[in-house]
Amino acid sequence: MISPRQFADAGGPGTSFAIQEPENEEAFSARMEYAAGSGMSEAVKALSRPSRTTSLREIG
Repeated sequence: MISPRQFADAGGPGTSFAIQEPENEEAFSARMEYAAGSGMSEAVKALSRPSRTTSLREIG
């Protein structure tokens, strides 16, 4: 994983997001396959949904 960063949702107090940049497409695919097989299907579904725009503030 390259430089994971955390953000707070400016419009949603108490809501935060972690943005993680994979090393390459193969690493991303491997993580998604692992997640799908490890009971993390909701996370995989969330990543498959259409994106939305929100204002974020970087934490730290």
